[in-house]
Amino acid sequence: EISTRDWSSDVCSSDLVPTGTSRYARHLVLTMGKSFYNEVSLLKYTPSLQLMWVTYGAPSVMATMAADYHNELEAGVYYRTISDCMGVYMQWKKQKWTFGYSFDYTLSKIRVSSANTHEIMIGYQICPKKEIPSQTDCPAFK
Repeated sequence: EISTRDWSSDVCSSDLVPTGTSRYARHLVLTMGKSFYNEVSLLKYTPSLQLMWVTYGAPSVMATMAADYHNELEAGVYYRTISDCMGVYMQWKKQKWTFGYSFDYTLSKIRVSSANTHEIMIGYQICPKKEIPSQTDCPAFK
């Protein structure tokens, strides 16, 4: 992960070098985004793109536009090409807790057998948050 105040990027991969023990297909995910700040209203706007390649599958692109208020309330819209869906999400952070909701609306013919989804998320941050987060700073990862 490479991040600054305004730019973020991340590369994630799984099973790039096959060992024969994994049941999952190799995949590579590249995420990048740029944040724009409105200091008067305490809003941060972040458009981002995620590109994903999976072995024997078509590449996927997901475009997201998010708005964040004071790093406490975030809402956004997204469009994903591989499953032809669009959606909205929101999350609220309070101290170490995060509560979220998202809704996916299926645009393709797959909606005949699998129409739309609602997702609810509850998260709790175990490790202390620092300016530059690192897994090695958290006792859970030692």
